[in-house]
Amino acid sequence: MEIELSEFLNDLKKGGFLLLFDGLDEIRITQRDNFFDELNELSFKYPKNYFITASRPSEASECLNKFKNIQLARLTIKSACKLIDKFSNFPTSKKKEFIEILKNGEFQTNKSIASNPLLLTIMFMIFINKGKIPSKTYEFYDQSFQVLYEEHDKIKGYKNKKFATSLKKVQFINLLSEFCFRASTNEDYSFSIADITKTINETSFKGKVNADDFIVDLKDNLGLFYLEDGKYNFLHRSYQEYFTANYFKSLSIAEYPKVDEWFRRDEDFSFTYVNFNEDIFFLLYEMDYTRLTQYVIKPALHPYFNKTMDYWYFLKTMFPKINYGKTAFMFIGDKIFQLVLAKIFGDSFISLTNYPLDLPSCDAFYYFTDDYTLGTNSISKTEILQKLERMKTDTARKNWLKKLNIDIDSPDELLYSFKTEDIINNPKEYESLVTYLKSKKCLLFKIYNTFKKIYTS
Repeated sequence: MEIELSEFLNDLKKGGFLLLFDGLDEIRITQRDNFFDELNELSFKYPKNYFITASRPSEASECLNKFKNIQLARLTIKSACKLIDKFSNFPTSKKKEFIEILKNGEFQTNKSIASNPLLLTIMFMIFINKGKIPSKTYEFYDQSFQVLYEEHDKIKGYKNKKFATSLKKVQFINLLSEFCFRASTNEDYSFSIADITKTINETSFKGKVNADDFIVDLKDNLGLFYLEDGKYNFLHRSYQEYFTANYFKSLSIAEYPKVDEWFRRDEDFSFTYVNFNEDIFFLLYEMDYTRLTQYVIKPALHPYFNKTMDYWYFLKTMFPKINYGKTAFMFIGDKIFQLVLAKIFGDSFISLTNYPLDLPSCDAFYYFTDDYTLGTNSISKTEILQKLERMKTDTARKNWLKKLNIDIDSPDELLYSFKTEDIINNPKEYESLVTYLKSKKCLLFKIYNTFKKIYTS
């Protein structure tokens, strides 16, 4: 049934629609700001409707003003075991053995995989074929590909079926890795036949493999592709990420600078895109740690360490401004360091909170503004407290502070920002802050020691 656009817009005004937007994280990074603006405008214009967007976890979702983040429930150890127990085509003894392994710690160790129904099923297939569970994430993808490559025909009841591309296993892996690298570079995650042809022609296999044969091997012979709405997709997007990382691992030392360039290519975008391709980096960090450290991370660290490995030099160079407060955070502008922090500390944002400081009475910055762009005023702590008293009768400012989760009755929740150079040059004035920065509890001190260990290794 067709409907005129004008009728549809009139119905939207009346409300009652549920609008679903899937694949938020698959929008090209250069187009995301426009999409967020348009979706925000749409939700404001037609407020009587329901809007749902689906995405991998990402700070980018914070750009959607009226939306709330809801996490999709993942499998628990109990539901994972129930799922395995339902598989009817596998021996009961193997299922029991696998379930015991999950209960004895493997579920928690491999939670990112074991809590996903599809990946858990593939993990079980690996266990059936290999007799053990991979200990590292990249090994899971490597071994699952081996199982799919070697056992797919047997599982489907076929024997000795030739692969359509006529490539040997190593050649096919090289093609798939380069294909995924090109697709990830173009931010393509769903492919028409024309898209696949174009991407293959960008690889070193141009003229040697056609799209139809490639699709047959990925979809029918390996089960890594599926067709939906006329587009081909990977069984799970993490396979595209794994083979992209595998492409980087295959590079020679002379070509390795390409890795640094590739991960930095979105550095000009705002912090909301920090998660862009971080899973590829995490996989490469596991797969090729020595070369990644030697040729990417250590050269990037060089400007932040002087000959004495001085902590204060590192601090003022990497963090020229230090923020403190309940909702304050710091952000590293270097994309490689963002990714390293996210890998090691689980987050790329540095927040100094929950530590009692006797903050100095001068050079404190209080963040407040009338509009939607945070500003700073360099004023004393006394002046801040005076302003707070006046703000209690200022409804507009009071509402703005509430949006920032700042309790105006609690000065401890103010946001302060200090120039690191000032702290170093006036240690007595910033005595409690200096003591904190040097303590083992301080995240900045932990980051320094982590980077120092990498740099000197």
